[in-house]
Amino acid sequence: MMFNCWGPVSCRHNDNWTLNYSQVLDKLEDLQLTQRTKYVLYGDSAYWPDDFIRSRHRDENLSEREVLENDSMSKCRQSIEWEYGEVGNLW
Repeated sequence: MMFNCWGPVSCRHNDNWTLNYSQVLDKLEDLQLTQRTKYVLYGDSAYWPDDFIRSRHRDENLSEREVLENDSMSKCRQSIEWEYGEVGNLW
């Protein structure tokens, strides 16, 4: 699900530059200041760890929960890639 449509941005910039320039993590933090439950974005390993962005667990000795998180997020990422393709086809 896309919650923030922002751009355009030149393809000359990498993902981290775009993430920082968009200020989407700051916006996500501001939206959740008074909330007990905190939501995070799931990104690939190109992003630095942050309170509001996560990527795949990569340790050798993963807990059962981390294995389940990796598996479930992998399935979600597939559907997100479809959305990127649809946006690309429309614009």
